[in-house]
Amino acid sequence: MAGFKHLVIVKFKEDVVVEDILKGMQKLVSEMDAVKSFEWGQDIEGEEMLRQGFTHASLMTFEDKQGYTAFVGHPSC
Repeated sequence: MAGFKHLVIVKFKEDVVVEDILKGMQKLVSEMDAVKSFEWGQDIEGEEMLRQGFTHASLMTFEDKQGYTAFVGHPSC
């Protein structure tokens, strides 16, 4: 799939409810036409990342860089 890709590796604070974050992201993604795909998962293989506290990753594909810019500029981000 062509487009502008955005990869995020995430480290959550202990009191964060990961499912709430995911629901919020899915809602935001569904409201923005520029987002073409959104993938989310738990990293269980990257030992170095796990040692540093990074436990999840997301990959988003946008129509173009302007779509990405609009997404990160959204008040909910």
